Amino acid sequence: DPRPFESALKQAEAVLARDKTQQLNARAELARQEKLLQKGFASEDIRDQARTASDVLSSAIKADEALVNNAKLQLEYCYIHSPVDGRTGKHMVDEGNIVKANDLPLVVINQMKPIKIKFTIPQSDLPKVIEKTKTDKLNVQAFIPGNHLAPSKGVLSFVDNTIDTTTGTIMLEATFSNEDARLWPGLFVDIIMTLDMQNDALVIPTNAVQSGQKGTYAYTVKNDMSVDYRLVEVERIVGDETVIKSGLNIGEQVVTDGHLRLTPKSKIKIKDSSSPSKEKPVKKESEEK
Repeated sequence: DPRPFESALKQAEAVLARDKTQQLNARAELARQEKLLQKGFASEDIRDQARTASDVLSSAIKADEALVNNAKLQLEYCYIHSPVDGRTGKHMVDEGNIVKANDLPLVVINQMKPIKIKFTIPQSDLPKVIEKTKTDKLNVQAFIPGNHLAPSKGVLSFVDNTIDTTTGTIMLEATFSNEDARLWPGLFVDIIMTLDMQNDALVIPTNAVQSGQKGTYAYTVKNDMSVDYRLVEVERIVGDETVIKSGLNIGEQVVTDGHLRLTPKSKIKIKDSSSPSKEKPVKKESEEK
């Protein structure tokens, strides 16, 4: 019930107003005694008494102001305000329920705009992240699985100070404006963080790359529909795509499935467009890493 605190605030404000009025009168009396002293019509003792009265009221006003501020604070405690701008969940109490400090939460409020996403990266990528953040902001994209809309865009805002020794990863945090409110607390998303841009990268599907006794290889498709065993050197793997450093040429087709049934010069048949294709052309593009 805020009424007792409202009354206390009004009383404190009234005392402050009274003392300010008395101070104006005390200052006027001090000024009058100063003039009389200069003309020899008043003694220094009377002037000093007037000055003391003015100083006492100045100190009283400071005390009154402190009481007013305290009364305002006590009144504010009668109302609950959220420290963040967010979205409320289900309320835990109803109007009329008795609540007290350090009791069960009344409601959970999650900040939506902006929103932060935590994710981890291998410790081997940490030097690249640190180096990049020295000169520029790192862009981060969040993809919602099963959602074909454009990714939400944010920036890296935090790097943890400790590597998790059990997983060999470090926790990062990115901030998204989330103006369209697509990102929700607890939502699982796929994260892409651009560390660098490599132009004219030779890229093939990751499932086209295999490991054998001689090393990493891929099967290419010749004009006569036979396959050729080709050793390749992998520069980098980025999700479903692999950057090839050497061993393949632009435009060559590679086999993406059924490698265990193939041998060099085996004949294959390309399935029509209604079936999943097992061949993919080697392409050259700008590769983000």
